[in-house]
Amino acid sequence: MSEKDVVLTPSYRVPDGSAISNKPSHLLVIEDENEMVRLFISIELPDMKNVSCIQAKGFFTGSSEEEVKAHFSELIAKEDKKNFVEIYVPWVRVVVIQNLVFRAK
Repeated sequence: MSEKDVVLTPSYRVPDGSAISNKPSHLLVIEDENEMVRLFISIELPDMKNVSCIQAKGFFTGSSEEEVKAHFSELIAKEDKKNFVEIYVPWVRVVVIQNLVFRAK
């Protein structure tokens, strides 16, 4: 190295084996035709451009809403890929959509 070379060291490194995604996961709370609430974990931002329905890719979970919010990464990693589906849900059935990645500072 010459006198003008500068060595930069990373101040933060993503741990080995960590999943890196720029697609934030979302929790969709959906009311079915029997007015029962079902939880759907979307693995990317749901498509909300359609005026009659929302399109999402992910899976339904039997976990509680609190457990999903606290451990969504583990739930996604452990879920069998055969259970991942693409759904179209009428807007009238969507109770709430929550970004699971966002944390206020």
